[in-house]
Amino acid sequence: MAGRTLIIIGLIGILDFIFLLLVGGGINFGTLFPAGAGILLVAWGYFKLKIQYSVHERSSWYSMFKRFEKIVTLFIMIWLASFIWIVTLIFMSAHPTNKVDADYMIVLGSGLHDDQLTLTLLERLNTSIDYLSKYPDLPVVVTGGKGFGETISEAEAMKKYLVEQGINKERILTEDQSTSTMENFRFSKDMLLKKGEKEPLKILIVTSDFHLFRAKLLARRIGFEPTGLPAKTPIYVLPNLYIREYFAVVKSFLFDR
Repeated sequence: MAGRTLIIIGLIGILDFIFLLLVGGGINFGTLFPAGAGILLVAWGYFKLKIQYSVHERSSWYSMFKRFEKIVTLFIMIWLASFIWIVTLIFMSAHPTNKVDADYMIVLGSGLHDDQLTLTLLERLNTSIDYLSKYPDLPVVVTGGKGFGETISEAEAMKKYLVEQGINKERILTEDQSTSTMENFRFSKDMLLKKGEKEPLKILIVTSDFHLFRAKLLARRIGFEPTGLPAKTPIYVLPNLYIREYFAVVKSFLFDR
């Protein structure tokens, strides 16, 4: 790939990071990765141009550079193929579910500002409310512990919001100890089994559209029979969230058991 092209692609990644900061996208892996990759691409493109114009093609330095470039290109192509495959799976899982035969709905937490719901969590809860209003016999588990900078647990804030929106508090179970998606399901299952429920439990997962594939993957590992109900995500942050979720899926494939 030509040096100038690498520099242009790198600058796009850096500008993407700046844009997301300006619109309040926050600093996370999904926003930092394009910036980091962009800086590396700009540096690589500049170095490539420097080599091209200052080193003779027959020199040993040029030969070493070309071999190294082939290795890097191969690595990038393998990574890109895996990225496209996993993102396709994520995209295909992000579709709504009609009425399903579920024993429980499980709404996954997504952080608070002090005791206030984030926009992502608010979208998940509003999606769950629409469904719960249509099917008043379906109980719901809200799951999420108290994280850094939060004054109450996510589950407590979620239950409070659902009750304020007219969902009967007797329908709502709270799991307020988990700190990850895997723990969301593991602790929720333990709680339901202690209530006397029998396996296998059929659950309807409510989470963000980009998160649904991994959520169902982990729920199956825990022993649930999951279906999904995706909450929408603003389109301008989706590319970065897909990047972050790609790495989260790889981590879950390998380590979340």
